[in-house]
Amino acid sequence: MKSRFLLFVKCYWKSVVWAGLILFASAISGNELDKVRIIHIPHFDKFVHLVLYFVFTLLLFAAQIKLNATTQLKLSTKLINIVFPFFYSLIMEILQRFVFENRSFELADLLANSFGILLCWLLYSLEINFLKRIIRFL
Repeated sequence: MKSRFLLFVKCYWKSVVWAGLILFASAISGNELDKVRIIHIPHFDKFVHLVLYFVFTLLLFAAQIKLNATTQLKLSTKLINIVFPFFYSLIMEILQRFVFENRSFELADLLANSFGILLCWLLYSLEINFLKRIIRFL
């Protein structure tokens, strides 16, 4: 039992750290974000959302591959790797609406997050060699 738990931690620690980074970024006050904005491209934040959740989903796929010692994941595992980040994203948006200061729920952010998740799933499903190399590296 203990060794299974340690294997789980060894496989998922990067995903947990990344989820923490997303939580931290989501909790930052909107006023503070405006102060540190480096790039002034309209809707650039949507691209950032896409990348954050693409990487989160990629880390989950990499963890599952390490945990199961195979690149051929079951459909149920793939669905979990899609559904979990989506609900995490939804929870972050709800927290921004009701808990975090100077933040708001944005459907566009949720869509950008979803596109990042689905893009990762699509590239993984198409067995893109570049993506597989990245997963092996992770």
